[in-house]
Amino acid sequence: MISQPRNGAIMSTLPLDRIFRRINTASLRFRLSLWYVAFTFLCMSICGAVLSQYLKYELRTSREETMMRREHRFVAFVDTDAQQNPERTLTQQVSHFAEASPDTDVIEIFDKAGTRLYPSQDTGLPWPGAAQARSDSLHCTDPCLTMFKRQGHHWRMLAHETMLAGRPVWLLMAGSIDEHYDIMNSVQAGFFLLLPLVLLGSVTGGYALSRRALSPVGRLTETARSISLTSLDARVPVPPTRDELQSLAEAWNDLLVRLEEEVNRSARLTMDISHDLRSAMTVILANAQLALRRSRTPEQYRHTLCAIQQESFHVLAMLEDMLLAAQSTNAEQQVEKSQVCFNEIVMEVFEASKAAATMKDQQLSLTEAENLEDEIWLQGNRSLLRRLTNILVDNAIKYTPRGGRVALSLRRAGSTVIFSVGDNGIGIPIHMQGRVFDRLFRADSARSRKDTPGSGLGLSIAKWIADVHGFQIELASLVDRGSVFSVRFENTFTTYSKRDFPGESTSETLESPVRSS
Repeated sequence: MISQPRNGAIMSTLPLDRIFRRINTASLRFRLSLWYVAFTFLCMSICGAVLSQYLKYELRTSREETMMRREHRFVAFVDTDAQQNPERTLTQQVSHFAEASPDTDVIEIFDKAGTRLYPSQDTGLPWPGAAQARSDSLHCTDPCLTMFKRQGHHWRMLAHETMLAGRPVWLLMAGSIDEHYDIMNSVQAGFFLLLPLVLLGSVTGGYALSRRALSPVGRLTETARSISLTSLDARVPVPPTRDELQSLAEAWNDLLVRLEEEVNRSARLTMDISHDLRSAMTVILANAQLALRRSRTPEQYRHTLCAIQQESFHVLAMLEDMLLAAQSTNAEQQVEKSQVCFNEIVMEVFEASKAAATMKDQQLSLTEAENLEDEIWLQGNRSLLRRLTNILVDNAIKYTPRGGRVALSLRRAGSTVIFSVGDNGIGIPIHMQGRVFDRLFRADSARSRKDTPGSGLGLSIAKWIADVHGFQIELASLVDRGSVFSVRFENTFTTYSKRDFPGESTSETLESPVRSS
């Protein structure tokens, strides 16, 4: 008994679910046409309802005004006739008025006691009767207008407690309003007859308009389908319409420009890394083959193994860069953090970078500012922070010529700790400084140098490490004057008890090329 209605209700909803599912999977042109038809039907329904109510109001008020004017004429006629012909009875006066005004409504007259004065017989008007007429609760000092139905016809009645020929009376006037309903029925019939034609026109017009409106989208789609990785220089046509379609086409072209640049940079990265890997593997393979070809002394074997180890480290570094670059593209990547002493990280990188600076006859210094001997502890990932520091120092050594200077600085400024790496190297042009942290980007002047190998991933990785820790990394650079990369740690560190900071200290430091200019 209970399951049948439930199953029936479930079965009755299945067609609706299927209809909505099909609508959601239909083409955009079909959905636009459907929404256009639905919107047209809704507007016509609202318009029809408002028009119907407006006509009802106008017909009702016009009839009420007509009845009040007739009442005024009747009262004035009876008063005048009573003065001119006092011998006439009320019945004669009303009959004389009916002769003078043939469209007169049905009239009934009662005195204050509820006694019928005219006509002698009840006309069937819904008059409350003599007992209710004497009731104090019934007052119509102003005309009271009501509507009733009699013998299948619609009537409107006016009841007014007024003076007639100098005596207080109840005056009832009623008239048929069937013509009002005839007008309303004609309007409604015309509306419903016109509705299918309008809906048919809206279906045709909606489909034609949607087809015309979406034709540029179709052209954009065809052009987009013809674009591949080998033809990224193609662009979709931009219609000069100054609307959303033009914005969509321009956005597509901007996307293609960025995609082309990214693909080109990826291709260059692949070529550079492939070349570096090939060179490294060639060195490793050559040393291994030479070592196996004939017997050697332990020192010669040791020298060969050192060369193989050095090239292996180089290959490992490139692979780590590629893995970190892939990791930096994952916005949801979680980084484990703990309390890290940043002084130790800076010192480790400083000591490890001395050999590379010495190989290029560069002066590597660590500037000790005020309160640097305090231990600065950060909430972060030690491995990533060391990688960040190493990238900045290695980048400065790499792009500083022989005999140049590289200065590391760690200082506090109020609630901010600033770590900076400055050099007097080749510098970065102003128009390229906004892109140095982009993945795979290398400035033209740097890429043209054979002694500055690299993949263009280092600074982008450094920027990603700074971002995941909530730090700010900044650049100030001038061409042929040098560069200063600074990392700001604001309200993210803790200073412990003072101790001697282990490391080399010097009063000489490199100023920002922007300030020195």
